[in-house]
Amino acid sequence: MKKRYITVKELSEYTGFADQTIYRWISQRKIPFYKFGKSVKFDLAEIDKYVKKHRVPAVSEYLNNTKNNLS
Repeated sequence: MKKRYITVKELSEYTGFADQTIYRWISQRKIPFYKFGKSVKFDLAEIDKYVKKHRVPAVSEYLNNTKNNLS
């Protein structure tokens, strides 16, 4: 069974970002998280949505979309 909520350390391993970067994002409220007492957890589905929302398309994708919209 896949874990739904993960820790900062697990998120760091999952994303490749340093623990300190994740803690900074938490303090700046840049990423969605849950606080259970002193424990901070992340919902993997929410993290995946957040990451996809911040994706920057490649130039080739942009050009293909522009061509399709002009047709």
